[in-house]
Amino acid sequence: MQLISFTFFVFWGILFFLYYKSPKIQWQLLLIASFVFYWICAGKLPFVLIGCTSIAYIYGRLLKKGLCSVVYLWGCIGLQLLLLIMCRSFNNLGYGATLGVSFFVLSAIGYCVDIHREKYPAEHSFFKLLLGISFFPSIIQGPINRYDMLSEQLFHQHDFSWDHLYKGIQRFVWGTMKILVIVPRLGIIVNEVYANLPEAEGFAVMAGTACFAIQLYADFSGYMDMVTGVGETFGIKITENFNRPFFSASVSEFWRRWHISLGTWFKDYVLYSIVMSNVGRKINKRVKRYNKQYGKIASTLLGTMIVWVLTGLWHSNSKGYLIWGIYYGILMCCSLARESCQGKKEKGRYQQTRIYRLFCIARTWCIVLIADVFIETDSFGAAMKCIGKLFRIDQYQIGNVFRIVRASSFVRTDTVVLAIALLLWFLVSILQEKGYGIREWISKQRLPVRWMIWYALVFAVIWYGKYGAEYDVSVFMYQGY
Repeated sequence: MQLISFTFFVFWGILFFLYYKSPKIQWQLLLIASFVFYWICAGKLPFVLIGCTSIAYIYGRLLKKGLCSVVYLWGCIGLQLLLLIMCRSFNNLGYGATLGVSFFVLSAIGYCVDIHREKYPAEHSFFKLLLGISFFPSIIQGPINRYDMLSEQLFHQHDFSWDHLYKGIQRFVWGTMKILVIVPRLGIIVNEVYANLPEAEGFAVMAGTACFAIQLYADFSGYMDMVTGVGETFGIKITENFNRPFFSASVSEFWRRWHISLGTWFKDYVLYSIVMSNVGRKINKRVKRYNKQYGKIASTLLGTMIVWVLTGLWHSNSKGYLIWGIYYGILMCCSLARESCQGKKEKGRYQQTRIYRLFCIARTWCIVLIADVFIETDSFGAAMKCIGKLFRIDQYQIGNVFRIVRASSFVRTDTVVLAIALLLWFLVSILQEKGYGIREWISKQRLPVRWMIWYALVFAVIWYGKYGAEYDVSVFMYQGY
């Protein structure tokens, strides 16, 4: 059962009815729904999920009784990671056993570290903890929930609200537009370029790589829109995972806006743990003997590099993602070192101009596209050849892209629909970047105007969405993580 399916809509409708008709057992209904949802999606009982939650729960009970030390915490984290590695490494466990494992394992580890740091008390109810880790909209593809933030909403009674229902459905429809209209059409171009990479020239490679980056963003952010919309109908606000990353003026800003829950998880539980540890302090002291400036950030540089290697391995154990992680780790470390040397300087007049901002955004795009080449190609050699073509100015002929589009299964209607959908998405993003609330603005319009806008979007999704076996939109790009 996927979010874009008749089965899910029936499931959602039944749960919605029962949820507001039985206000005293709302969280229990969500727990049963989460269990059923995962069971149907995975095709197997969620033993890994239950085992992961059990480890976290037992640690919390022992901590409450004062029987736990740091050694117990490391043992708990080790067991959680062992589950993750086993599920990600052994094919004989099957796809169902690994569904969403990277998300709920990190959520469980975060819970254990938080209660060890006394951020909040350990949960006394196993079933409440199970719901906090396995809340069904976000169990398959994230975001990585923080137990304290989610539990504040899950275990309180929610009254029915038309506003929550309307806004939730609106957000869900916006996500389906990205998934059904934009993603499959961009996929045609990406597949055509990378299937014929040896013959493809510079501009075609650049266009194909840019389409892959936008396709990945549309797929992942579209799913997050649907997840957030589902949660909103139940009065539950799920953590935002994207904040228009392609408007970023630097790589560090890009990663503060992209997959926010993953980035903050690694920062809070890995980077800070390294920097604040005794080992981190000793590293800083030793480096200070040779260079006081770098001595202040030595452990931060080490932690940053470790974080990015782990981020690459979290996505996949392939060489491409490992290189991708090392690539970003080096860039982040260089950025930190430069900032440490330069200190906080006031920006010059040219750095405050809109043109300079656009230049920085374009520079960030180039850096991100080069990184995406490593995960889209099947080998390091192919990636380097592809990157080499990106810098071949003599091969930048726009006709190459048109030839690729004509050679693929693209038709003229696809080109027009994709262009309009991307333009709409771009304009909405610009307005949001400037601080305008699009849904709030629409809600202030007259009733015929409001319904005309949303009916037009629904009609466009139904009419122009890609369906069928050729476009398996139910299998999201991030679902295997």
